[in-house]
Amino acid sequence: MIDIIKAKETFKNYVKNYNPEDKKIKLKISHIQRTSRDSKTNSRKFKANRRRDTISRINRIIA
Repeated sequence: MIDIIKAKETFKNYVKNYNPEDKKIKLKISHIQRTSRDSKTNSRKFKANRRRDTISRINRIIA
């Protein structure tokens, strides 16, 4: 099973190597987080199953 919590932790570890005060970096990080959240909302709205929801959110994090 895909672990969304582990994916988020991995993402946090990845971005800590970048300067979050840089406007472009900050924008990219917030965009990734926002699209992941929106993906979850859309999956629930369209009644996607939990596995597809998780895969969709992971894709938004790593894309």
